[in-house]
Amino acid sequence: MKSAIVYVCGEDFFAPSLISCQSFDWSQTLNIDKYIFICTDNDDFFSKACLYCEKNEPEVIIKKMNISNAKNFSIMPHLHFAAYGRLFLHDYLDLSYDRILYLDGDTLSGGGRVNFETDLGGKIIGAVHDIGVIREGVAAQLLNLPEDMNAKYFNAGVLLIDWKLWCKNSIGMRSIEYLKAHPKIQYGDQCALNNVLINQWTDLHPSWNTQTDFFPEKILTKNAKIFHFTGAAKPWQSDLWKHDKIFTNYYKKKLKGHSFDTVFRSETLRSKISRVLRKIGGKKKSNWSSWVNTNYGDIDKI
Repeated sequence: MKSAIVYVCGEDFFAPSLISCQSFDWSQTLNIDKYIFICTDNDDFFSKACLYCEKNEPEVIIKKMNISNAKNFSIMPHLHFAAYGRLFLHDYLDLSYDRILYLDGDTLSGGGRVNFETDLGGKIIGAVHDIGVIREGVAAQLLNLPEDMNAKYFNAGVLLIDWKLWCKNSIGMRSIEYLKAHPKIQYGDQCALNNVLINQWTDLHPSWNTQTDFFPEKILTKNAKIFHFTGAAKPWQSDLWKHDKIFTNYYKKKLKGHSFDTVFRSETLRSKISRVLRKIGGKKKSNWSSWVNTNYGDIDKI
């Protein structure tokens, strides 16, 4: 099986994407290519990124991606237009690949094995429910299925893709057309993909995409395959991050001072005080472990 791990980012997420890629141990995965597509018009930045990887990460293939056609699509304030890049991958990757693992740049390895040959049951992608959408109870609304109480909506930050089926069914192009027809769509390309792929995705275990909502419950993070820092606050923003400091410390070590870092933010006195007050007040209780147990079985048997 020929596979690839793929990131698409703007200039600001190049360093986090590279760090994410470095965090995984792919030594047991044969025949895998690693791509980072950078959405930029800055030739100087792109050249420096290529030279950096040639010297430090020669296995990572750096490509430039043109997403000028996405500039008129809506975007959430904390996101870059590069988020639409996954919809254009069919223009850049050939059909020699069997599986593509697409990852957002705000991900890290959780240490669990990522199996590219995971059974997708004949579906086009494998993905994990968007936990924020479940929390808000808006899946049916986002899918334009107001009467469907069992509507399923996935988070598009981690996608295990049957690449040949994706291309055969023109998922990228159909999603782009959906966006053109729905210019005020709430979550941009993620909503488009969900609407185009209704009933065509396999529900992967949440360990594949352990989202920020899970972080207060250690039982949900200890067996993670992939951590995904969803939401506006990222662990490299030490002054905003409210969860486990192990992630902030990791990025402080890997990202601060990196040749391409433009995002690391040190903790401020105000944020330190806020963190202490949160400890005193206790952590907000969540019960996602019960949800995981109900829907996926015993967490400890992952």
